[in-house]
Amino acid sequence: MGIAMSFLSHADNVSINFTGAIKAAACDISSGANQPVPLGDVSTTNFGNPGDVSQATSFSIVLDCPAGGPDKATVTFSGTAASDPTLLAPDAGTGVATGVAVRINEDDGTTQVKLNTPSATTTLATGANTLKFTAQDQALVDRPQITAGVANATAQFTINYP
Repeated sequence: MGIAMSFLSHADNVSINFTGAIKAAACDISSGANQPVPLGDVSTTNFGNPGDVSQATSFSIVLDCPAGGPDKATVTFSGTAASDPTLLAPDAGTGVATGVAVRINEDDGTTQVKLNTPSATTTLATGANTLKFTAQDQALVDRPQITAGVANATAQFTINYP
């Protein structure tokens, strides 16, 4: 005795709606590329414990955005990481300071922009847009373990349009 099975197929008209927008070209970096940010001469006595920081120095990146261009941006800083991978290590060379790194912050001077992590989102308008940040030296170790020397560091940045 056999069992007969019947499969019925039913097709509905189902739509898929794709959404998106075509934006004008990305913004141009009108200032801020290849800029020096002088952190000044900082005494080792300014640091007592890991995490202690020097006074912050402001810097900015100016984007010139076209009409119909991106409406938001973040900045991702990259470079050689220190022993704390969220901080920028001093450039290699002779006479380089040890036990310190460079910390980048949002414009408030306290919210860290971790290395290789996007900054807070900035709303963009047509024309010039200034993205503001600060930088400072940060101790990685206790003061007795810090050695004085040159503490120059180099970062690259990428503008992201989320």
